[in-house]
Amino acid sequence: MKKEFSFILIVLSFISSMYANDAWFNLTGGSLMPTVDDNISVQMESETINIIMYEEFYEILVDFNFYNHSKTVSLNVGFPFLMKYDGEGKIYDFKCWTNDKETDYSDYPIDIEWRREQDKNYKLENAFVRKIEFPQKDYTRTRIYYKCSYGKYIPYLVSYLYGTGASWNGKIKKITVNLENNLTYFRPDINKEWKRKGDNKWQLVKKNIKPNYLDTINIQVQPFDYNASVYEFPHGFDFNKKIMWPNNVRYNQLTSNQMQLSRNTIYALHGYHFQKGDLRNYFESQYWYKMDPNYKQNKLSLIENINVKILLYKEKKLKKKYIK
Repeated sequence: MKKEFSFILIVLSFISSMYANDAWFNLTGGSLMPTVDDNISVQMESETINIIMYEEFYEILVDFNFYNHSKTVSLNVGFPFLMKYDGEGKIYDFKCWTNDKETDYSDYPIDIEWRREQDKNYKLENAFVRKIEFPQKDYTRTRIYYKCSYGKYIPYLVSYLYGTGASWNGKIKKITVNLENNLTYFRPDINKEWKRKGDNKWQLVKKNIKPNYLDTINIQVQPFDYNASVYEFPHGFDFNKKIMWPNNVRYNQLTSNQMQLSRNTIYALHGYHFQKGDLRNYFESQYWYKMDPNYKQNKLSLIENINVKILLYKEKKLKKKYIK
């Protein structure tokens, strides 16, 4: 994997349906052939990928900006479906625009003979296709929007196939990924390359990218309070095992409310009786929680007391900066 693609996160064996950059295709015999042509004059100058995570689905809105360096050309531009294994995750409410005008599209099968050895685990099946004219020496804007279910597995996976941008001339000058987490009890497992832009918002920017055709952004989404890909709670809960110093990447994955829940989880593991309604309801709904009528503050270890203070500090700092 190229170093410039270090923002591609963990790829799991149960990857959901994945959806992709606009790409261009040859249409022959009623089916599509994905096309990479070094002589194509149209360059994808930039793309902005907006990912919003909700409780039951995630939403993706992508804006593309193209520039045609040569003569006017009309191309079949398609949004392909990339399927792997059981195809969990369903796309719906798909829409597309060209220069701010909503456009119709057709659903075409992709040539089943199109295969490469390195892509043997994947299957490009269909694409939503529309004809777009790219004027000579001019810019063209396109946009796609859709919703997608997470699938049935935890941790969930949010996926976006950006590698089909290899169809276009040269490198993609700039890719911006905006991520918004509206999940109450789940967090995105993102690394330090993502910059925080709000209490529940992050951004990743990459420049001069020439992807391979099936390169994918994969964001693992797991419970806020432990590493679901390895453990069952509470065994994967970190805050009672080691000091989570303020620069730990985990803090860049949690909202202020999730920091509050993480802080109170430390108390809950010792049987603290919560008086506040929402906290009490949440912890009493957890199979592992057992209220201890003899709870005492000194049950917390030194590590836990330090982490409580750090979590409270980070929580207040986030609220002060981003929440009016």
